[in-house]
Amino acid sequence: MVRRKYSHHAKNIILRYKGFKAVLNNTFVNFLRCEKLDLGYNKITKIQVNAFRVPPLKMLLLDRNDIEELEFGVFDHLVGLKELKLKNNAIHKLPNRLFQNQSLLQKLDLEENLLLHLTNETFWGLSSLKDLYLKRNQIKIIDPGAFGHLAAVEFIDLSDNKIKNIGKNTFYGLHHIIKLALKENQIDHIEAGSFEHLSSVKYMDLSNNKLSIINKSILKGLAFLIDFRLTHNEILTIEAGSFENLSSSNLRDLSLNKLTAIYKNTLKGLSKIIELTITNNEISSIEAESFMHLSSVK
Repeated sequence: MVRRKYSHHAKNIILRYKGFKAVLNNTFVNFLRCEKLDLGYNKITKIQVNAFRVPPLKMLLLDRNDIEELEFGVFDHLVGLKELKLKNNAIHKLPNRLFQNQSLLQKLDLEENLLLHLTNETFWGLSSLKDLYLKRNQIKIIDPGAFGHLAAVEFIDLSDNKIKNIGKNTFYGLHHIIKLALKENQIDHIEAGSFEHLSSVKYMDLSNNKLSIINKSILKGLAFLIDFRLTHNEILTIEAGSFENLSSSNLRDLSLNKLTAIYKNTLKGLSKIIELTITNNEISSIEAESFMHLSSVK
């Protein structure tokens, strides 16, 4: 059917909503100029290991299918791939080094799957990756160094997973990351120094988690953070000077937590913020001069 509809010179092959259940070996082998292959919105459950022998391919879309597993080697021929979309399938595990030949890949979308565990070889080979989408999986375990192969990555979305702990080496190697989304997890513990490798990060969202304590050692290394979100946690205590090294931070919202008191140095370091919401806490005491550090608040 593919050969009947498209000439061998086709650069874009769009096969959405066709009801396909499998992609067999060598289906696209004769399309030697194809740069975009869209198989989204089908019913694909199986992809044979030599299904994608199309070296020129730059964009492969497999979103909204029924894929549960990907065989090791299935992407090995796609050495020029720049975008891979696997969103909204049922993938529960990725073979180690599945992306070993995707050194040019810049965008990887794995949102809305069933991934549980990221190993330190899950993303092996993705040296050019810029954007990684992992939102709405079931991720509970991230091995130390799991992102260590992503030297160029600028954005990671881990929102809406089952993450409870952030370890010191969870984000090791992310030297160029700008945006890190961790909202809507179950994070109740962040090891001291966990973010000290993230000196380039400017946006971090930790809202809708279960953090109870914020201290200086947790936030160490985030000197250039601009947008920082902590709303809707269970924060009881913010240790004095916790925000002291966040001179650029625009922490707008501490609402929907469990703060009982604001002390003189609780907000020290937040001189750049122009507004701060602390509603829906349990504050019964505010020490004199607690807001003197908020020189930009209007």
